[in-house]
Amino acid sequence: MNNTVFQNIWLDYSYELGNDILSEFTLRIALSSLLYNELSSISDNNYILIQFKIITKEKQYKAISYLQRAKKSEFSELLDSFLEFLDLKSENYKNDTITHIIFTYKVLSLDTAITNSKINRPQQNKRLEESNLIKDLKTYGYNIPITMDYTKWGDLVYETDKFIIVQKSKSNSRYLITISDDTLKVDIMLNGKILLSFKDTINNKEGNLKTFTRQVKNNVYIFEDGELIFKKVLKKLSFLKPLKRDKFMSDKIITMDLETREIDCCFWPYCVAIFDGNKSKKFYLTDYDNCDSMITASVKYLMKERYNKHKVYLHNFSYFDSVFLIKTLSTLSDKIVPIIRDGRIINFKFNYKKHYYLNFRDSLLLLPLSLAELAKAFNIESKGIFPYKFVNNKNITLDYIGKFPGFRFFDFNKISSLDFMNYKNSFKNKKWNLREETLKYSELDTVILYKVLIEFNALIYTTFRVDAFKYPTLSSLAFAIFRTKYLKPNTIPLIDGDIYNAIRLSYTGGACDVYKPFGKNIKGYDVNGLYPSMMAEKEMPVGNPISFHGDISKYEEDPFGFFEVDVTAPLDLNVPILQIRMKIENVYRTIAPVGTWTGWYFSEELKEAKKLGYTYNIRRGYLFDKETIFKDFIEDLYKYKENSERDSAQYTIFKLLMNSLYGRFGMDPLMENHMILPTKEASKYHEDDSDKWIVSNIIDLKNGKELISFFDLKDSLKDDNNKRKINMSIPISSAITSYSRIFMSYFKNMPGVNLYYSDTDSIYIDQLLDPKYISETAIGKFKLERILKRAIFLTPKFYGGILLNKENKYTEYVKNKGLKYPIEFNKLYRLLYKNNKIQLEQEKWFRDISGATIKVDRDTKHTLKLSSLKRNIIFKNNKFVDTKPLVLKDSNQV
Repeated sequence: MNNTVFQNIWLDYSYELGNDILSEFTLRIALSSLLYNELSSISDNNYILIQFKIITKEKQYKAISYLQRAKKSEFSELLDSFLEFLDLKSENYKNDTITHIIFTYKVLSLDTAITNSKINRPQQNKRLEESNLIKDLKTYGYNIPITMDYTKWGDLVYETDKFIIVQKSKSNSRYLITISDDTLKVDIMLNGKILLSFKDTINNKEGNLKTFTRQVKNNVYIFEDGELIFKKVLKKLSFLKPLKRDKFMSDKIITMDLETREIDCCFWPYCVAIFDGNKSKKFYLTDYDNCDSMITASVKYLMKERYNKHKVYLHNFSYFDSVFLIKTLSTLSDKIVPIIRDGRIINFKFNYKKHYYLNFRDSLLLLPLSLAELAKAFNIESKGIFPYKFVNNKNITLDYIGKFPGFRFFDFNKISSLDFMNYKNSFKNKKWNLREETLKYSELDTVILYKVLIEFNALIYTTFRVDAFKYPTLSSLAFAIFRTKYLKPNTIPLIDGDIYNAIRLSYTGGACDVYKPFGKNIKGYDVNGLYPSMMAEKEMPVGNPISFHGDISKYEEDPFGFFEVDVTAPLDLNVPILQIRMKIENVYRTIAPVGTWTGWYFSEELKEAKKLGYTYNIRRGYLFDKETIFKDFIEDLYKYKENSERDSAQYTIFKLLMNSLYGRFGMDPLMENHMILPTKEASKYHEDDSDKWIVSNIIDLKNGKELISFFDLKDSLKDDNNKRKINMSIPISSAITSYSRIFMSYFKNMPGVNLYYSDTDSIYIDQLLDPKYISETAIGKFKLERILKRAIFLTPKFYGGILLNKENKYTEYVKNKGLKYPIEFNKLYRLLYKNNKIQLEQEKWFRDISGATIKVDRDTKHTLKLSSLKRNIIFKNNKFVDTKPLVLKDSNQV
């Protein structure tokens, strides 16, 4: 075998254990197999970098040894070293959960400037198996005797008052012990090299050598009478890296617009407009055989060399226009790379010719305002008006020329009568031409969008030296701005794996609850920039986390981090603040209960809960350093916003950016992958019984290709050194939302004030707040949004009232998330009575990517009724009169 094939390339050699277990014998066989089957032909002058790992049944790599450097002739010593590592590691690795032994190795070329071998000291596995309870831990990660009595460690070789040598039992290694007061400093030596160092300190006056603290590097283990009662382990992670400023801002963008008509409850495109900054190109359905031909022609127009690497923006591409384009794009290219998150198309990379591609993107994800609002904010020409409903009449042909459409065909909610009359008067002496007006209107949309995007990018670049077109969403742009101008190196740890899974349980979002169903003269307050204010003021979890098991409060005065705790909440507490997500009546809900349960929480929220009578016992958790890291970012954006004219583009953008950063840190590292493949090629993903992937969705595009979504389990087979780095840090997002709940809890529990309803950043109460808490613009202050003469609160996100508006007139205000058409306030009274319900006809859209159309069902029945999934409803004479918290006992609903 030619050894040049291996040089400077990382390889994995896998040895399957089968029915065997991980032992000295199987390790020796595996290493010999590697040596004789793969490395027999390399020169003995070559150095080999090698690391000993395992694979578990859960498809996770776990490193047993540290990276070693050795020659073939030193493999006997290398095996001894691996055996020592194995002996030092936890007994948890010596069981039937191990499926493979893995050696990750690289053969260095002969001209590499290496002059000696190096066997590094072992380190604890980065993904140490953790138990919820200390009593379940049989070992603590290292197989060292749990006593300071060194006479029990092995055979005494040498002893003085201050220095001792002990031969480790059944081993070639030795303990070198230095005695100082009540402390032992120990080096474990093998062949003149230190494998491990630790320090033991006695914890009691009685001289019990089984009650002591053991420190291994930065890790701490506390024993009482030979039993592990507490451990603290440093987790070394990678950090979010700052970005360099962009040297220039790009202008390689194209804007595109599709005009659609609704025929028989289906939307179909009938016009396409494209603008590249200089030239417009328009496509109209009457010039083509069908919609597919028109869409195909428009895409082929873009497949030019001069448009290579351009970004094609459509306003609402993700949810609307993409439905009409995906099938055509996949037909015209065999290389499509879609990025989809939570059902939103973030980027759609379309390759054409050789080495040429376009990125289709949704400008609404970057600028989440309507095109009309953007045109106004950027002081660009008016978007214009168009009779959308006129073209939906299937009796109207697309080449219609005739009488001007009536006012009823226009969207009278978005245009004024003056706009309508000005538009109508422009056709006094000529007929109205549907084709001409459609093409003109669609072209104007592309021109406006292009100008908005260019001005937007110029504003971002001149302010932050960041090219906005590099980032597909507003949150990713805010993230880039922070990393470019404000992020300090080695501050924010990148979190995934077990740490992510634990801290994710503390990330429960805002609190939204109904407390009292009916009231008069209710004041509705919103907080200006709640999350940004917390980001600016509060200390965030930073640095490498320290994992611990046991009650950290016994050993540290003011621990800061995320803890798993056994909670007891007072049964008489009406407005609890600690939330937990659990299944209530077969539906997962985030609730704030009373009683007893176990959950994960941010330390600062636990301290706040203690003021309200909560008690808790800490089981385990993660400690962090703390630092105020967002202050400059938030204060700069707030200053830019306040120095801009209200409703201007600058004002709007800086406000949006200020509110778009926090959630970016809390994204789930386990992301769906998406591919468009020929049907035969896609079949291996959903027909293969292997454990390589889990298919989550398949869409047959009916053109010989499929859009397949899947979770790639191969990522879990990579250890932390090889796994792709994810720029996410769940502790940041969890801390921000926790601080926000702490802030709101004060106002939700004010003495003498009745709380009727709360959302993440709003409260409805029966008293006016002290003016010191009020400001129209300052972040972190309340703003009085409305006073409801009468108010009804039914369920979270569903409430209404009669309010006095700015014109001193009473008007209805009803909010119901999910309803397209509002409901009259008076109808809400009916729902206060038990078992009453209201059925409404609502409009529902169905996106059909396979058929490249959107269908509308306007007869969808939507039922409104009371829900008791978050708090218990109290009835009096069958009328909803109050609520009280749900009660848990040992994490189960009572």
